[in-house]
Amino acid sequence: MAVWQRMLHPDLYKQTDFSIFYTAGRIADTGRYDLIYDIETQRVTRQEFLGITLETTQLLPFNHPPLFVPILQIITDSNYLASYWRWVAVLIIFLMATMVVLNKLLQVEKLKAGPRWLFILTSVLFYPLFVNFFRGQDSVVVLLGVMIWIYGLITGKDALSGAGLALTILRPQIALMLAFPFLFKRQKIWWWFCGVASLFAVYSLLLVGPNGVRDFFTMISISARGQGYEINQQAMLNFTGLFLRLFPQVNLDILHIITWGLFCAALAGLAIWWKYSSEIGYRQIVLAVTVSLFVAPHLHYHDLTLLIVPCLGVGLAAIRTYRLKVGDVAGLLTLISSSLMISFLWVPIQNILPYLWMAFMVWVVWHWSYVTS
Repeated sequence: MAVWQRMLHPDLYKQTDFSIFYTAGRIADTGRYDLIYDIETQRVTRQEFLGITLETTQLLPFNHPPLFVPILQIITDSNYLASYWRWVAVLIIFLMATMVVLNKLLQVEKLKAGPRWLFILTSVLFYPLFVNFFRGQDSVVVLLGVMIWIYGLITGKDALSGAGLALTILRPQIALMLAFPFLFKRQKIWWWFCGVASLFAVYSLLLVGPNGVRDFFTMISISARGQGYEINQQAMLNFTGLFLRLFPQVNLDILHIITWGLFCAALAGLAIWWKYSSEIGYRQIVLAVTVSLFVAPHLHYHDLTLLIVPCLGVGLAAIRTYRLKVGDVAGLLTLISSSLMISFLWVPIQNILPYLWMAFMVWVVWHWSYVTS
């Protein structure tokens, strides 16, 4: 009932994540793109549509790259709930594009139409994806980038693969984790990633100007510190969130040193593995995406949408080596999705289950010796 109340009553729904995108769209509509990341401008704008007085530290900030701000400017107006549904329509277009790429990948694996549609249906019904849409988040765009990366990687289209990775810069820490190892194997993917990402950076600079870029990096530093501004690190489903729930009294400065140390260690480990692997295939994909989710310094529940990727990677590798049938893999994806949904009934399970599934997929991909690596 609470979910439907939020979806039908805009005053309740204004507290969800879409509010940060709405804030960016409303600021852009004034013509002041350079103020999109200005904390005070965000506070005043958010205060106006919430109809309450906010302290600066109560601000839930818009800290995403500005790639889609022009779209937000078009779809947002004074009607908050209508703006939300227009944004959902945009996200559905990205989801449809993602499924088109997935279908092409499944065709490469020579799956017939029936099994392909079963894979696509179970992917669309993946629970964290529903959370992404409900909250109005943009993790589905990152999923599209990752799916393009995989398709290009498997089919040998390095330019396409690198361009797909560039789209994941909406989550810079995940983009870096997935892209950097290609500096040591199949370097064309790395350089295409750098080239397209640079074009996005130039576009962003032209959009928000030098002051906007400066304010953007201020926002990034706020997110990295994880203190105040409704960032809520303890609710994250990464190493940082797990550690904070286990040791709530830990010094945050020390925790951030550990977090970034783990991130760098994982980055180095993947780079070494890439360098000495005979080829880069589903095994590496599963490990890279799963590890990137766990060690990413900033990760909330909607970002678990990317768990679709290791699920599919394990499944496709298992089908290739005749370990599992299509129905088994679809059943696994459904089981993971259902368990994540049911876990919301009990917070302790909700906070630990994603880690168990991450560990399971890492164990499976490490335990199985795929012929395709």
